[in-house]
Amino acid sequence: REQRKVTDWGRCESRHQRARVEEQLGSRRPLTGWEEGGKCRLPDFAWHDWGRVQVDRVLDLMDIDYLRLASAGTDAAYKTLVWNLSQNVDRTTGRVKPGICPCL
Repeated sequence: REQRKVTDWGRCESRHQRARVEEQLGSRRPLTGWEEGGKCRLPDFAWHDWGRVQVDRVLDLMDIDYLRLASAGTDAAYKTLVWNLSQNVDRTTGRVKPGICPCL
């Protein structure tokens, strides 16, 4: 099994923390359950091999997008959503419309 790479995401991490504070999302990681440089616990329906090799920035962005949608009353676990995880937290709002794919 492949393990996640440990990368320095310090420049992005402060942006993620700022988004969590400003949007009152808290520090929870309900979708990925990841730990820094460690494990990732995606839900049963997720692609675990893919999740295991993602860097902390991507996993944290998934949780932030999940929390953003939850704060708007949408449970991302039961919707078809396309998230652009290549972007930083301040470039993606997580406010995608279910079933709609943004420009790729």
